[in-house]
Amino acid sequence: GAAWIAHDGVGLQIAKPIELLHADNSYVKIIPTGTYLPPDGKTISQQIDMYCVNPSDGLAKFLFARPAWPGRDSHGDKRIPYAHLTLPVDASSRPLHERLRVNVIIDHNLIVEIRAESCMRKEIRSVQIYDLEFGLQVSGDSNAQ
Repeated sequence: GAAWIAHDGVGLQIAKPIELLHADNSYVKIIPTGTYLPPDGKTISQQIDMYCVNPSDGLAKFLFARPAWPGRDSHGDKRIPYAHLTLPVDASSRPLHERLRVNVIIDHNLIVEIRAESCMRKEIRSVQIYDLEFGLQVSGDSNAQ
């Protein structure tokens, strides 16, 4: 099977989206299902900007997750956490004032690095995900990357 996959140039795709739990208790897709994963020596990245809703404890808290079942990603469906990340923010700032920048990078080894930055404090924190769920491309153009 592996020889046919290599011969046909079948690519890998994300099986479940990488999502971020938003302050309103909904999930925001950062990397959607079906995204082609990078070939050798390449990376893909996606950046999302947001504001700190409640800086009173001096931390912005991020939960990155994926749906429990492929194709079931409605807001009420069960999620499995990928990673948690806390980022120092300016505790004296008012709500929705400090900008937070999150960058998700997937390398050719299928390792996800998530970097979060607080724009006021200039703090950066990162976390890596090693258990990315992916599958083979089953239809369409195998070179559509």
